[in-house]
Amino acid sequence: MRKKANRVFAMFSKRNSISFFIAILFIPVFTHAQVGNWTFNNTLTATAGAHNTAGSASLGSIIPTAAFNGGTVYYGEDGWPSGALDANAYVQFSLAPNSGYTLTISTLVMNIRRSTTGVSGSGPNNWSLRSSLDGYTGNISSGTLTTSSTTAYTVVLPGTFTGINSTVTFRLYGYNATVSSGGGLNRFVFDNITANGSIILPIIVDDFKSAITNNNTVQLAWTLENDESINSMQVERSSDNSDFSVIKNIFPNQNTGRQQYSFMDEPTVNDNGDFYYRVKIMTYSGKLYYSPVQKISFTIKNNFSIIPIAAHQGENIRCNVKTDMTATYQFSLYNLNGARIATKSIVLNTGNQMITMDNASLIPGIYIIAAERTGKKIAEKMIVQ
Repeated sequence: MRKKANRVFAMFSKRNSISFFIAILFIPVFTHAQVGNWTFNNTLTATAGAHNTAGSASLGSIIPTAAFNGGTVYYGEDGWPSGALDANAYVQFSLAPNSGYTLTISTLVMNIRRSTTGVSGSGPNNWSLRSSLDGYTGNISSGTLTTSSTTAYTVVLPGTFTGINSTVTFRLYGYNATVSSGGGLNRFVFDNITANGSIILPIIVDDFKSAITNNNTVQLAWTLENDESINSMQVERSSDNSDFSVIKNIFPNQNTGRQQYSFMDEPTVNDNGDFYYRVKIMTYSGKLYYSPVQKISFTIKNNFSIIPIAAHQGENIRCNVKTDMTATYQFSLYNLNGARIATKSIVLNTGNQMITMDNASLIPGIYIIAAERTGKKIAEKMIVQ
């Protein structure tokens, strides 16, 4: 096990930190290997890779007879359809990554044949390979069967078999069977099946931390322990946990081993709200990975207020305004029927100030004055005597 990461975020003191998050990110490293082998040498079990499992081989429900022949091959007898592929006539085998790993399967190499019994051989003439990834609906590959035990069919698997994080089951179907005269037997014979691929070992990015300081700066830090060179690393931010944008490109250290990174973000904070952060990593092999998303919540005290000053008929409207940010403010005056009778737009700096609306024709009564800026709107009653 790796040792606990050194604390690299000492600046996040209780005095400065409003929120604090820790996450674990797994980044892959590929080790090309044999990830499964079914020899059928008096056993249906398989030899798996170092960080994955391989399920035992089994036959479909309509194949009534099965046996080992000479201790080196296994066959299913009868039930193989004489016509098109039957969804229940197959031999199946499965692969799965261990917990915390993902698995890429690149090729399957299959030594398979039809029976040598009879005058010219018997059993299925065709095979098709399908998988659970699409519910066994489409052929990955297909071919013809001969009586030769040395024929090796190599199937190159598509990109959908990259980065598998759960069990994938393959089904090898036999069909279009014929039985020759002279003691022919409807057998599909399996000599050896080998799965080659990439076991993805996790590189741990631990102590991924985020915190808010008193000046509304978000401080991020993480430690990357990598055994493979990384092409690029980016910090991304979102305000809705859906649409992320890049806010920082970080050039990763190409030395392997334990590396520490940090970044300070200064988001524009207009009001109470949340920000979401993640790290995006691209390897030289073209794989793209994301860290878990970290949430930062801002709580901004409301220092935006207006205090109307009572006016007499014939006087201009005045009010004291307290603002917490420099922005463009829109002021509107309404009567009690909701009709807007005056407006004013003005840029105000942070702090206290008096604004005047040039409207000296108001009759005595109660009015509503509203002040609005991006993301915030307030209103107060005022009296004209």
